[in-house]
Amino acid sequence: MTSPNSIKKAPFGRLLLMVLMLFTCQVSFAQLSPPSLRCISVEPNGAVTLTYITTPDTGSVFGGYFIYGSPSANGPFSLYDSVKVHGIQTFTINSINATNFTFYFYIKTREGCCNTFSAPSDTLRTIRLVTTPLSNEQVRLTWNAISKPLPSTASNQYTVSKVLTPGVYTPFRSTPDTFAFDTNYFCDKFIDYRVTLDDASGCQSISTIDGERFRDTRGPSATSMDSVSIDPVTGNVSITWEPDSSADTQGYVVYLFNGLSYDSIGAVAGINNLFFSYPSAITNSELASEVFTVAAYDSCKNLSPVATNHKTIFLEATLAKCEGTAQLKWSPYVNMAGGISRYEIWYRENGGPWIIDGSTLSSVLSYDLALQTPGANYEVLIHAVGNNGKSSSSNVVAVLADIFTQPEFLYVRYASVTGSAVQLRCHADPAADTKTYHFFRGNSQNGNFTEIGSVPYDPSGDISFLDADADADVAQRFYKVSARDSCGTEYFSENTAGTVFLRAEGGTDYISKLEWTNYQGWDNTVQGYKILRVYNGAISNDEAATTAADTVDFTEDVSQLTTLDGNFCYVILAYETPTNQYGFADSAYSNIDCALQEPVAFVPNAFTPGGLNPIFAPVLRFDDPEGFVMRIYNRWGQLVYETSQVAAGWDGTISGNDAPIGSYIYVISAKGLNGNEITKRGLVQLIR
Repeated sequence: MTSPNSIKKAPFGRLLLMVLMLFTCQVSFAQLSPPSLRCISVEPNGAVTLTYITTPDTGSVFGGYFIYGSPSANGPFSLYDSVKVHGIQTFTINSINATNFTFYFYIKTREGCCNTFSAPSDTLRTIRLVTTPLSNEQVRLTWNAISKPLPSTASNQYTVSKVLTPGVYTPFRSTPDTFAFDTNYFCDKFIDYRVTLDDASGCQSISTIDGERFRDTRGPSATSMDSVSIDPVTGNVSITWEPDSSADTQGYVVYLFNGLSYDSIGAVAGINNLFFSYPSAITNSELASEVFTVAAYDSCKNLSPVATNHKTIFLEATLAKCEGTAQLKWSPYVNMAGGISRYEIWYRENGGPWIIDGSTLSSVLSYDLALQTPGANYEVLIHAVGNNGKSSSSNVVAVLADIFTQPEFLYVRYASVTGSAVQLRCHADPAADTKTYHFFRGNSQNGNFTEIGSVPYDPSGDISFLDADADADVAQRFYKVSARDSCGTEYFSENTAGTVFLRAEGGTDYISKLEWTNYQGWDNTVQGYKILRVYNGAISNDEAATTAADTVDFTEDVSQLTTLDGNFCYVILAYETPTNQYGFADSAYSNIDCALQEPVAFVPNAFTPGGLNPIFAPVLRFDDPEGFVMRIYNRWGQLVYETSQVAAGWDGTISGNDAPIGSYIYVISAKGLNGNEITKRGLVQLIR
């Protein structure tokens, strides 16, 4: 039998053990914590993979991680599986299919000794992605968050990826939202999508996979035309355009407008092949303006809208025989990007190099091209230049220069004064189609000129004309000459001739002062001037002096020229530096002008009748005899003698009787050849 003492001891030991175990379980429960659930991913087969951070080792017996799930956030939650190994951080639940439904999961930790459980971890929800088609090219993607709010360690940006290459998810969007849009242009392609969310621990939550079929029916965006231009060598129409901005563009179709619709005239493969040549054998650009456009096509053979069309420039030319021009008219270039800056006119003669002749504003569509060479074959085109540097050329038109031959030269050899008239002599091109030569006079080199006469064509080319009404003795005169054809077209001389105008002045000091204007218009300039004397209106070879070309004045002392009557006349002869381009070395006279000296009287102060100086008479120079008067007065002021004959003098008698000796008063008046009058008064002694 069992002693009473033994009976009493047994329950006490069991009780002590139970108390100890209860204490240990309470301590363990207080130390239990769930793992940190970080990521939740849906596998392609619908299984769910959880990634978590394990709990620290407390030294107690590990009873496992128990995974609870529910299709509803409000439960009830059921045990789906458990993890018995403490170090495992990722676990896949294969017993469910989360492809079409979302599931909520949390994890508890169980203590192995006491069979106690920790509080649940944070609850995470599987991400279900839903794609909704909005068109053949666009979808809307929506998904749910793994929790609200997101775990503090989770990124705030969802990454949206799609499969463009089989098996490869390519990210294309990062967003804090739970929706996104995507547009794709493929002929016929199914695209899968998924959404991922990164965690700071390095794991990633992955959504379900959903996709949509894309069918490209819209076509590329419309491209832009660069220009249409006619090649001046081949006559082909060169059509260029800008590269299309659509990624799927495969090439371009080129169209010609037929007046009602567009006809396809060819295609170019490659997004960066931007040129098409329309052969001259087909094009009508030589007859009219043509309208071209282009459309891009993609890999699905969808076409873009046609680009804004461009029109070729159509040029026409009409020969204006009398004007010696080709009258050009052209159609405007239409729709150049940035607008037209100007139209340039280009030509070439007899197949030579192309030369720009001029330009017009963008609003001006006509131009007169001067045809310089009679009988030459001209080719002409218009070149449109845009504000942005783009350009286009028109068709080439041919013009035969069936025009009048203009003079190669027309030169005024000299303008020489004769009297008050001017003698003109010209050197003209006898091969020109000239009908008449016309002469023009002006009062200054750059002033207005008036036509003064004409002469008929002379095949010798040696043309002369006398301007009888020049009044070249009054002022310098200037002359031009023109050759006029039967159309009235006028070709003016290459030079303007200006006469030499002379001014001469005399005085009381026996000095002649001459000044003259430069001769104007010689090809080789003036070499010098000769000052020639003029006697009785006739030009002599008597040179007073010769001056250089830059000297246009001269002063001469005429006191020793006693044989002259005081009327000193001169003419200037300008002579050209030999020899000019035409082989001439010409000369030209000025007008004749006279330097009239003032009359001078030399009067003796005494005379002796019957002696060596028997007659009292003045000695006059440069006077006009008809203007002479001498009067003699006695000391009482009585007139005792008067004569108008210079040579007569006073013989010392009064009315035939000898005058008394003594002083007498004389008053002598004389007129010079220049019209000026002098008067001299004084006393003369009569001595016997």
